[in-house]
Amino acid sequence: FSNVEMLNGINSEILKRLHERVRLWSPTTLLGDIFKDLAPYLKMYSDYSNNYDAALQVYNKLMKDSPRFSQLCD
Repeated sequence: FSNVEMLNGINSEILKRLHERVRLWSPTTLLGDIFKDLAPYLKMYSDYSNNYDAALQVYNKLMKDSPRFSQLCD
């Protein structure tokens, strides 16, 4: 999860732009330009997805072995 804070920023920006676009929706509204503009940043998701299995293993271990962690997640 080394870049999760950056991904959160990208997610927030995408969400903001999508909300604005939907707010102004018309029959000719398009969405592709939002993703095209942010495409260079979407490459950061590869680090996240490549490390997902390892992160999930750590998460499952902590959920099992750490009541404090488990309680925090609940």
